[in-house]
Amino acid sequence: MKLRPLDISGHYSDSANDLPLLQWADEAFVVSPEASLAQIAQEKQWPILHWS
Repeated sequence: MKLRPLDISGHYSDSANDLPLLQWADEAFVVSPEASLAQIAQEKQWPILHWS
């Protein structure tokens, strides 16, 4: 299996535990976040999605 480099990476999460990956990604999306991640997402101007 040959691995190909990622041209653009995206990641979504609801937990601040995934913060390192969200910061690494080219595009970060926060989905129904816990309070601490919602605050960080607002500061970083990441899209916040609310899924039921």
